[in-house]
Amino acid sequence: MKKRLLLVLTMVVVAATLMMPIVASAATEADIISALKAGIKVGDQVKAIPADYIAAAQKYLDNNVVSSEQAQKAIDAIDSVGPAWEAIGVEYFEQMSSDEKASLVKIATGAAEAVGAKLTWNGDKGVVVTDPAGNVYTVGPDGFVIKQTGYSYAVPAAVAGGLVLLLVAAFAVTSKKRLLSDAA
Repeated sequence: MKKRLLLVLTMVVVAATLMMPIVASAATEADIISALKAGIKVGDQVKAIPADYIAAAQKYLDNNVVSSEQAQKAIDAIDSVGPAWEAIGVEYFEQMSSDEKASLVKIATGAAEAVGAKLTWNGDKGVVVTDPAGNVYTVGPDGFVIKQTGYSYAVPAAVAGGLVLLLVAAFAVTSKKRLLSDAA
């Protein structure tokens, strides 16, 4: 009787264990940012990803929904940059030929595509990331997100408008008081 009870209890425990959902650690947007902040491991060194690139990625992820599968693909692509860089055999990105740089950019482009973004590398001019809605996240070579270009004419236009208004008011006052009449 005890053996049968033990057998039934064991079967119940096994059945309950099989019915339990398997909890897997799903990759998140935070994991992508953590992978970027961890840098690229090349041999014994870790190459830091510039903070402005990480900030642009964070801004993209804040504005776009990414599934755990997409996040994992992006993390896998980020993790594959180190071995690819190591295979090239140079210490600094600037020392690479254009073809070698392009091979690493291709991996970065794959990471961006994994989360639904389009990445365009403009060489020394920076990186442009476009989301599916057409929003652009740009990082320039000097580490600043795109600055306002051109000149604003708002202040000079306001000053000129004020001067014209002042002249019209002065003319109206002098006409009313007949200061400009023929007094001669």
